[in-house]
Amino acid sequence: MTPSLPIKLLQLKKQALRQRHLADPWRQLGLACSAQGFVAEAIAALEQLTRLEPQNWQAWFLLANQQYAHGSYPQALDHYFKALQLNPGSWEARNNLAVLLKLLGERPLAEQCLREALELKPDYLDALNNLGNLYRDLQRFGPARECFDTALALAPDSAELLTNLGLLHKEQGCLADAIATYRRAVALPQAAQPLELAYNYAIALIQDQQYPMGYAWYEKRWQMPRLAQRRQPYDAAMREWQGEFLGGKTLLLWNEQGLGDMIQMARLIAPWKAAYPDCRVILRVAPALLSLFATLPGVDLLCSSAEAMPRADFHLSVMSLVFRLRIDVDSIPAAEGYLCADPGRDAAWAAHLPPRSGRPRIGIVWQSGLAGVGQAASDRATRSLPPEALGQLLRGHEVDWINLQIDADDLTPDIAGLMHRPVREIGDFADSAAILAQLDGLVSVDTAAAHLGGALGLPTWVLMRSLGGNLFPAVGAQMPWYRRMTLLRQTKLNDWQPVLAQLQVHLAALKPVSNDQICSEG
Repeated sequence: MTPSLPIKLLQLKKQALRQRHLADPWRQLGLACSAQGFVAEAIAALEQLTRLEPQNWQAWFLLANQQYAHGSYPQALDHYFKALQLNPGSWEARNNLAVLLKLLGERPLAEQCLREALELKPDYLDALNNLGNLYRDLQRFGPARECFDTALALAPDSAELLTNLGLLHKEQGCLADAIATYRRAVALPQAAQPLELAYNYAIALIQDQQYPMGYAWYEKRWQMPRLAQRRQPYDAAMREWQGEFLGGKTLLLWNEQGLGDMIQMARLIAPWKAAYPDCRVILRVAPALLSLFATLPGVDLLCSSAEAMPRADFHLSVMSLVFRLRIDVDSIPAAEGYLCADPGRDAAWAAHLPPRSGRPRIGIVWQSGLAGVGQAASDRATRSLPPEALGQLLRGHEVDWINLQIDADDLTPDIAGLMHRPVREIGDFADSAAILAQLDGLVSVDTAAAHLGGALGLPTWVLMRSLGGNLFPAVGAQMPWYRRMTLLRQTKLNDWQPVLAQLQVHLAALKPVSNDQICSEG
């Protein structure tokens, strides 16, 4: 449902409609709607402005900005180019166009636009900041640092610049420097802090295994619109739990992050229920997790996120349970028994797997989950093994590989033929668990399958990109949430050779185990 406009915006809209042939009322309405987050109304007003002033570059520029905010990227792209056609000397239009081009994966063009913007205005902070971010994403750390240093010399107390410098430190593997930089930023006036600062600081602390402070800061993540949007349906239906008495009440738990994060945090529901035994707990999860979580301890009612929202007194994201339960790295609840494969499915899947050959039988997942375009696709690519590295991995070990990949890009027959694909189609995570229960280990990139293997107590080797994962430790081979998981890390982005060399050592020492040794132990 589209929220109704506040009275002041309604008055501006009525004025614009009364003076529909004048440009200024539409401009005022568009800017006012933009300032208050009514993007669709802003777009409608600014479209009218461009019809009234088709030669006004700023009208097209303002419209493109709102279309970008709305996610209407093709239209925004066209209108940034229109603004530059009318005013080739606009550094603002070049800068904002570059941000969009970077999002769409057109990084060389984005760099060109930012360099042109800085030629027009060498002290343009936004362009310096965005160029630094672009170079950071390209792993060109030296030029990125130069951009941030130049910008900070002009604005030493810019929380936004410090936030991005912190990200640079983190991606260079300098987590202590990142945390120190974030602390400088959070000490500045809150009004000047970018919305993502608290989230970035929280993730850095979590990766440093400072859980109490990290997850306390993580509670501020709702400042970010993309995350706040995920909880809006719950806020509309009920209040978020803030410590109220829960005796005789119903709490709805849900998850705003990925499937792997849900698998990781599911173990906290049982200790939550133990702390609040008189509270009825409803867990709402993605359909792919329903069967897997059917016997999850501490849950009174399990329901699908694809169905209507159930009635409850309060809601809470499962990602908040670490903070609410005051968990630290030494008090993570043991995982024994919180997830297990369904024995009935075990038997059904056994017939669809190749017979034992005397060699270890290892599952393989080489691609991260499906993503969109541009940055999202690039992020997926850096988490995933490219075909040539996958082929090298599969040929390098005396192992029977079981292909557990879902929604994979097509492989050449010579690589696909190195793996056994279960005859039946894998339907959900309960199917995956039933297959894993009959394997000797799992090799996976950073995706939900890795969490499932770890939660089931299966020896799991995670092929980790140099940037790491948000909820994983930044250093070391151990993952404290899963005792039989080993993290094998890149030392340089996209260089999988050291990772494959480490994996060779681990798999060479692996011996087949019987099925009854695979139990849920985390």
